[in-house]
Amino acid sequence: MTAPSNENPFAEIEERYESFRYPIAINAWNAAVGEPTEDVSHHEQAQVAFFSDDAVSALLKKLAKSPDPATRNRAEGWLRLREQDGMQEHESIAPITARIVEAMRGDPGPLHDRGALMAIYSSPDADARDEALKEIQRRSEKMLPILRQRSVALNKLAQSEGYEDFVHAQTGMPLREATAQIEAMCAENIQAKSADWDRLNERGATILGRAPTDADWTALSTAWSAEAGFFLKSDDFYSLSGRALKKMGFDVDAMNIQIRSTPGRPGGAAYGISIPDDVRFHGHFMDGFEGARGWFHELGHAVHMKAVTDTKPPFNDLPFERALSEGVGEVFGAIVRDGDWVRSEFADLSDDEMKEYIAATKALDTLVVRFNCYQTRVELSLYEGDLDPERLSTMHEEIFGVRPKYGPAYPIYIYLGRPLYIWEYVISAVVTETFINRLDGLPLVGPEAGEILRRKLLAPGARLTLKEYLAEQ
Repeated sequence: MTAPSNENPFAEIEERYESFRYPIAINAWNAAVGEPTEDVSHHEQAQVAFFSDDAVSALLKKLAKSPDPATRNRAEGWLRLREQDGMQEHESIAPITARIVEAMRGDPGPLHDRGALMAIYSSPDADARDEALKEIQRRSEKMLPILRQRSVALNKLAQSEGYEDFVHAQTGMPLREATAQIEAMCAENIQAKSADWDRLNERGATILGRAPTDADWTALSTAWSAEAGFFLKSDDFYSLSGRALKKMGFDVDAMNIQIRSTPGRPGGAAYGISIPDDVRFHGHFMDGFEGARGWFHELGHAVHMKAVTDTKPPFNDLPFERALSEGVGEVFGAIVRDGDWVRSEFADLSDDEMKEYIAATKALDTLVVRFNCYQTRVELSLYEGDLDPERLSTMHEEIFGVRPKYGPAYPIYIYLGRPLYIWEYVISAVVTETFINRLDGLPLVGPEAGEILRRKLLAPGARLTLKEYLAEQ
């Protein structure tokens, strides 16, 4: 590193960061939407080198002691970014993650890569879902020891930076404390949604003529939410969301967000190619509740990026703690769960249709809670160094009520590229709930809620921390 200039002491750091961030982001977008991609391995190597460079850390720690408050604040932001993202991109970690991702892709064939997940997600054929579950379990058996290896390596890296373990570095809580927090949160949420879970299993048993298993739950819940949400048509999502967000003070038309439908691929994602100017999202936005929820969620990320007010890195981005940004996504996703909004848009729905819609959305939500809790607890156990299949099966039984059909697995495996990714989703529910509770009865789809959302959660961008937001009164 050269000596920083007085004019901009972060100039070299910003230049290095942007040199790999943009090409990697645009290539990821192209891969997701089926556009031609390029070999960005040299940019990925530059990313690893940047986050592994002790000279960068030393300079930032020096700048964090600057008498100038703005310099000190920005240096602290860069250090937070390196703590949140830097460890996973470290030269000792990135190759292990590549092995994890490769193990979960599986062999060539119809179930390769996301094919198995797509079958679990939406196939109407119970035998096809069963074969997909077997494949996911087979891959997981190969992958879980590698995931444990990454967890041990991340712990060592975090300890070299003065933390008790990697979970401590990411969450501010040592592993045992974070595990206890997650177990308590999950137990409470699972108990609160037990009636919804029972309804999903009762409905599944009626349809299948047997008790549903982990091969069935996702397809059953998405099919039910699509059937009950028959009035939510994908062709209407843009106009529906535009009207809702306009009531909240957001002009979607003026934002120039690039949107692509990616059928055949579960889920979706938003991309800040160059925040706030070039923001995009894609997804599998089928008819029904789950497609609409996914649309509003990813649109929420895009609106978040458009609303960030800081113009320089590292703060011109979504919060470093993904629990905040995912919580924001689900604030927007809550619109399609909002009975008042649904009634205002679809006045012809009967009371029975509305009741069925609410029941279906709750069934899907309770399944998501269980998947998120299970996968988070599995990963946290690996940071303890524990890879006991019996313990993992017991966790499954505690959360889903039955043992896994074919043994321990990591079902929603598309999130394995980022350590503790699913932990962020569990905590994000607290962010969403906190925002809605703080409205104190104000309509979610209204100008006051939109203004509070913009000011408290969107505009601060990466300056906002989870601790600050949850502590605010």
